[in-house]
Amino acid sequence: MYADFEFYTETFYGTAIDEADFPRLSSRASDFIDYYTRGKAEEVGTDDTVYVALEKACCALAEQMQIDETNRAIAAKAQAAALTGTENEIKSESVGSWSRSYATVADYTGQSEKAAVEAQRAAYAAIVMEYLANTGLLYRGGRC
Repeated sequence: MYADFEFYTETFYGTAIDEADFPRLSSRASDFIDYYTRGKAEEVGTDDTVYVALEKACCALAEQMQIDETNRAIAAKAQAAALTGTENEIKSESVGSWSRSYATVADYTGQSEKAAVEAQRAAYAAIVMEYLANTGLLYRGGRC
């Protein structure tokens, strides 16, 4: 893991993630960073100035991953309610010629599952690019 909870709270000034959840989210964020940098991030020493950028990227990714987990849990709850026929959250209600509609999975996610995964990966990539753009870790070779 590139960042620990102490760095998250003391240097990144993060408050969104609880200490119990941070190792899991930080580990997943670090895995994505390794994937996106093609393993170059693993070669950076902890005393290198680039390492601070890695730690910040890890913290920002962990926060985004927590948001995504929460959104998936809400969508799963809506889907389970729809499948079991139990009432879900009321989306709208009318009085004249009474009518009621319930929220669906699409109301919670705003998109299909495939589009949600693609948007999620794009958001993760954008975060990594924001923090690691000037570190040389994203260079993939070739000529411009």
